Amino acid sequence: MASNKKRQSLLVVKWPSARVIVAWVILAGVVVWFFVVGFPAWHDQVATACAPPDCIFFQLPEASARAIAGLGIPLGVYAGYMGSLLLLDALAFLIASVVIFLQSAQSRMALFVSFMLVLAPLLVFFPVPEAVAAARPFWHIPLRLLHAAGIWSLVVFSSTFPNGRFVPGWSKPLAWLAAPILSVVSLSYPLSDLAIPTTSSERLVSFALYAFIGGSGGLQLYRYRHQANVVERQQMKWIAAGFALFVAGGVIYILAYVLFQQVRVPGLLNGLYFLLGGTIFSVIQILFVRSFAIAILRYRLWDIDVIVRRTLIYTVLTATLGLIYLATVILLQGLLQPLFRQESKVVIVVATLLVAAIFTPLRRHIQDVIDVRFYRRKFDAGKTLSAFGAIARDEVDLEVVISALMKVVDETMQPAQLSLWLAPSSYDVSTRMRVLGTRAY
Repeated sequence: MASNKKRQSLLVVKWPSARVIVAWVILAGVVVWFFVVGFPAWHDQVATACAPPDCIFFQLPEASARAIAGLGIPLGVYAGYMGSLLLLDALAFLIASVVIFLQSAQSRMALFVSFMLVLAPLLVFFPVPEAVAAARPFWHIPLRLLHAAGIWSLVVFSSTFPNGRFVPGWSKPLAWLAAPILSVVSLSYPLSDLAIPTTSSERLVSFALYAFIGGSGGLQLYRYRHQANVVERQQMKWIAAGFALFVAGGVIYILAYVLFQQVRVPGLLNGLYFLLGGTIFSVIQILFVRSFAIAILRYRLWDIDVIVRRTLIYTVLTATLGLIYLATVILLQGLLQPLFRQESKVVIVVATLLVAAIFTPLRRHIQDVIDVRFYRRKFDAGKTLSAFGAIARDEVDLEVVISALMKVVDETMQPAQLSLWLAPSSYDVSTRMRVLGTRAY
């Protein structure tokens, strides 16, 4: 009797070429160096009260610093806290880049995203590296070229993610044409001036730059509708959700400062705006980075459907309840004010009780509407499974149950191929295997 031989499966880890590894290490080293050298200067500036309009991001005017100090948060503690958030977010970008580089090194798209995430801290936290360039003029041009490379990587990413091919075909020459244009723009204007433009030329260039980046994002919509398969669509959903959250958070943060004068006036509200707003935006950036890691590593891709669905439900629910509450208060105040000749607290209590009473039924109604409008397949799947449960409970004909089972699986799961094997039994089943037609995505 021949001896049994043990079969061993060897996991072969393939690394990128030496040139790619060296390039990534050098780039990551430069980014880390900018933050190590620039962070102390940025921290010292934030730890000092400023006189508007000469304040950098998160630096507080004198009145705002005194106001938050009255809450037990000295300016030094505030600067340390904001600096910790900044370093935590920058570290999140670098960690995601390292993980993607190590886990998906043989994918060109993953390598590209890894390089893009390394450059991201220079764009998002630009006051820190610009502090280095201000103290060392030699780094002005290298830093601005790195800014141009980071912006250009977003354009290329929009036309190549997730499989690395340019879609549509004309986006490739557009991407190459964008490289020199972005280099000229970055060399002409520092990123801080484009982020908060003050002159007419800066506003024009800033608007054109944001419009170009936003327009390139439309290429993802075209790919999603015409080219992507089911897995790629899930990857794109994660990236879209991350970008939407990041952009929405940034726009709301900036608009709140621009539109509300009370926020711009030095004082307690101004200090809380930077303190709380910076904390919220820091969390958003970590979630933004996480969406990239999930999309590239394909980890729990289908969770995005649950997140998007619940976000839609509770966003609509919150807006609807807010409008109902406001309308109720206005209506009741108008009816009761002639009687009480002043604002009555009864109105607030009644409006609150009304919102509490309709919360659950309104949530269910909104959930049903969203499921029917946006998640029709899931909505139909629930009804299909309920119908099959009734058949399985009441039907005694095995052939009917088999047919119903395979129909349910096909409608709810939509597999590429579906087969059913029946074990030998006393039942006379003429067909032991049934195969539905192959379904290609």
